[in-house]
Amino acid sequence: MKKNFFNVLLTVMALLLCISCVPKHTVRAYYLDYSHLTRLGIFVTESWSVPFDYDPVGSLLVEEYDGAKENKNSISEKNKDLFAPDLYKSGDSQNYVLSTPSSVLDSMAIMAKHIGADGIIGVKISPVKETTPGFAVSGMLIKRK
Repeated sequence: MKKNFFNVLLTVMALLLCISCVPKHTVRAYYLDYSHLTRLGIFVTESWSVPFDYDPVGSLLVEEYDGAKENKNSISEKNKDLFAPDLYKSGDSQNYVLSTPSSVLDSMAIMAKHIGADGIIGVKISPVKETTPGFAVSGMLIKRK
């Protein structure tokens, strides 16, 4: 009798555990407002075709992950001068920051301005699904003629 009771209890506990592990239905919608980048003088489009002449500056990929801000720069001292200094300010290690499509695009815009580009074409933003969630944005930096 004790053995049967234990087996039934174990089965019920296993079923309850499985039910609680079922992923919850989630809907995420993201809206990106490019107007603040336009006010900064940066042309942004998801298209590769634009109605003006330009010089290509380079391709850029920016990845941003959720996590606590570190108290040190996240890029090596050797490459520090290649990147916008405002982008890598140290912060309080207790501040947990969530990556958003807008924040990763803002990071790209800061780097574009620092490099001397005034436009980003072929913009593609996608979620990063690794151990730590985040977003990635890529595109070609241009200088309008």
